[in-house]
Amino acid sequence: MKQPRLRLGETSSVNYTFYNTRSSYWVYNWNFISLVPLPGQLAIYDAEKRYLGDLIRFTGGSRTLVGSNNWLFLNEGSHVGTSIRFTVGYIPGARNRLPPGRYFIQLILAGAFFSNPQQVRWDSKAAILNSEAIRSNVIAIEVVE
Repeated sequence: MKQPRLRLGETSSVNYTFYNTRSSYWVYNWNFISLVPLPGQLAIYDAEKRYLGDLIRFTGGSRTLVGSNNWLFLNEGSHVGTSIRFTVGYIPGARNRLPPGRYFIQLILAGAFFSNPQQVRWDSKAAILNSEAIRSNVIAIEVVE
């Protein structure tokens, strides 16, 4: 993250890079395209590190079918990454905006991220989309007016 001090209502982003240091395998929706279910969440926690919600949760809009083009075969020694955008102070699906203060954010990748497109049927994805596979480092942020 370029700037850990963020203004309420503005759009911000975190950059993530996933490095594959061992073996080769498929990764699902590595670029976090919201037209299909996301492979994880951008969790936000309060100053006491209590979970508050997912900053990129899908709440409505257009969707498309999941297809083999939503996976990438990632060879050992390679990496993928992108910027993940969110609105500061807004948790999709929550009633109220966050007040100014200190928070923590963390990318949590679900089991779907490491799934094989030939072995996962769409109707069975709910379990692996909700399972937790890995977490990123925690980033401290300050939300200001």
